[in-house]
Amino acid sequence: MYNKYKIIKVFEKKDTRFTALIEYEGKKAILKQLTTANKSLVSNFLNEVEVLSKINKPYVPEIYEYSDKYIIMEYFEAYDNTPNEFAKYATPEIVDTIIDQLINLNTKKLNNIKKLNSRPLFSTYKTIARLLKNGDFNFFYFKTLSLLTLLYLKNKSMFHQEVATKGDFTEVNILVRDDEVKFIDFDGYRANGFWLQDASYLLLHQDVEIEDLSWQKDFLKKYILKINGNYAQLNAEYIRFWLLYTSINQFAIRCSQHNNGMISIEDTKAKEEHVKYFLDDKKFNKFMSEIGVN
Repeated sequence: MYNKYKIIKVFEKKDTRFTALIEYEGKKAILKQLTTANKSLVSNFLNEVEVLSKINKPYVPEIYEYSDKYIIMEYFEAYDNTPNEFAKYATPEIVDTIIDQLINLNTKKLNNIKKLNSRPLFSTYKTIARLLKNGDFNFFYFKTLSLLTLLYLKNKSMFHQEVATKGDFTEVNILVRDDEVKFIDFDGYRANGFWLQDASYLLLHQDVEIEDLSWQKDFLKKYILKINGNYAQLNAEYIRFWLLYTSINQFAIRCSQHNNGMISIEDTKAKEEHVKYFLDDKKFNKFMSEIGVN
């Protein structure tokens, strides 16, 4: 497929997929093409194709052409969205726009989107089992499982709300130019997700200590306040569940990257600190006080 168009710039070319800036009908466009038969990756790609073809929102790039193997979509020329650069233009206005669009996405109902079993507690047990199997042993794993189990069981009814989630909600998948914001990369989209699933991932994505988070705390505070005022009542225990759940999952990702020789052991420390921070009652209460949520 990609040999059919004039390629302006290749963003990614590997065994599983190809992504490039191309010339399409006299304008720039983005081509994403799947180049693998891996069932999991094919499923995720088809999920993204289906979501993008149906969502029809101004904060999602327009789709020009698609099939079960490729997507050609609108090109949005954005600022550098690496985490450090993103922080420079994450003004209160931009943060408000991200929040409004995320909530709109959370509450947008798409017809005939396949719903998958969403069991965050069970998935955490599997995550920690994989860590142990790979020889990554830490005593805080058991405290993490114990606390997450307690928080989940005490607030079980709050995990049955129909909330769509984008998945992989990070700075690199948020495009900003002037006052316009667009979301990209929807292969992790789920029609039956949870409040805070995306928001906590964005909050904790950067590898810095919790105390050094800046605009992210403002983002979470405003997001929770808007949810609590209009859609649901997210209590402190539910919030803590998602902060800890996200921390342990992001830590597991870094451990996997280390085991595959992609990063050093030092590069896992920030994520480990996140886990330990939200396991600590005093630190969690301090965090809640800082973001102004009781």
